[in-house]
Amino acid sequence: MKKVLQILSVVAIFSGLFMLSFHLPTRNLIKVYTYYGFYALFFLCLCLIFVLWLLVKKEKLKFDKKDCVIVLLLCFFCNALFFGMVPVTLERSISVFMLSEIDKAGEMSKDEIESNFIKQYVQEYDAFEKRLEEQICIHNLAEKEEKYELSNGGKFMLKCFQLINKMYCVGSNLL
Repeated sequence: MKKVLQILSVVAIFSGLFMLSFHLPTRNLIKVYTYYGFYALFFLCLCLIFVLWLLVKKEKLKFDKKDCVIVLLLCFFCNALFFGMVPVTLERSISVFMLSEIDKAGEMSKDEIESNFIKQYVQEYDAFEKRLEEQICIHNLAEKEEKYELSNGGKFMLKCFQLINKMYCVGSNLL
């Protein structure tokens, strides 16, 4: 049981350091948010290997090689999964659509891209209506006399995304 708590403690500390890495000046060195996150994750994993080696050598942790590998994998994959699923999604929500449309057209001006986005993504693909219905269906919004308001679940969800936005410096103006 003690070993499990030690492993979970290392994973929690690692996760905190990964989150804090987004607040360092080094964040500005790599412009693409996703790339920065994965570079930071790899760098922290390298640091973790060194720290684990040092702590095991000095007998501060009673880990064998198998435990060290488990900790390293947990740290990497838990953080990579969360980072890829939430902060990156917040940061890149329209990018794939935009790239696809430019690819289809060959080339487009900024005005054409914007116009096409509104016409196709918002109107033809009914993105707004789909998202509105989705939020009602999952109980984030409640409809009242032809108006909508956030439910308690919706308020909670928004606060979670706002917190994640701050924790990982996504910089999303949507929140």
